[in-house]
Amino acid sequence: GSENNYWGAISELKPLLHTWSLSIEWQFYILFPFLFFFKNRLKIFTILFLIIFAPNILINFSDLQLYINDHKIRIDSFFFTPNRIFEFIIGAFLFVVEEKYNTKLKKNIFFSLFGFFLIFISLYLFDRLARENISLNLIPIIGTCLFILFTESEKYKIIFKNKFLSHIGLISYSLYLWHQPILAYFKNIFNNNIDLIYYFPIYFIIYFISLLSYHFVEKLFYEKKIFKDRVFIILILTISLMIIILGVNISSGNLTIYNNISNKINNIEKNFPKIN
Repeated sequence: GSENNYWGAISELKPLLHTWSLSIEWQFYILFPFLFFFKNRLKIFTILFLIIFAPNILINFSDLQLYINDHKIRIDSFFFTPNRIFEFIIGAFLFVVEEKYNTKLKKNIFFSLFGFFLIFISLYLFDRLARENISLNLIPIIGTCLFILFTESEKYKIIFKNKFLSHIGLISYSLYLWHQPILAYFKNIFNNNIDLIYYFPIYFIIYFISLLSYHFVEKLFYEKKIFKDRVFIILILTISLMIIILGVNISSGNLTIYNNISNKINNIEKNFPKIN
């Protein structure tokens, strides 16, 4: 929450930048199931959404800050839980609507295409400011909800039954986990200036590692073989230990990509003292 610029050049060098979403997912999945003890879930989700989302529209949080252990936290930060959790609530709301009114909802080509249109314009017309504006984030979310609710899958087999899209969807979680660390690694090597010709092999590496991760890690969880596979447990413990050691080294300042960049800048300044 201490950083507001998710799309900055320096942020792209952070290998675990994308894990902010995992922390919010954990908060959501730990607390949210308790709401299912209540009968009128739609009303509760609506109230929760208004409580969380409305203040972001009515109040300018850009000048409000929190300090935790002398660490500044901006209230309008992209990573801040209240600024992202409403998207999870809308997803839960959509699930309950489909569960309760599935037989009454009629598929509608107009709302389906309109939803797809909202997603499309969000991808191609929003600038950086719009992506960071919480209220504008509602546009692709509403588009997604409309597309899910009113699209008849049998009429769009080219999308819903497409083998390539299904395969990518199947390994999408591994792709999500691996894409940022690998991209950050190569961006650090190339000083955050990767030539277009190198992107294809980099994407292939991301895909290949994600494929291995899906088959040899994810599926063990799905098939509940995690505690039966001794090799897997040893591998996980080894990787966890390596991550802890790496984290300790990074936090102590002994190992960081910024030292590498800073050293290069200092060398340039020494060799070219008159450079501006």
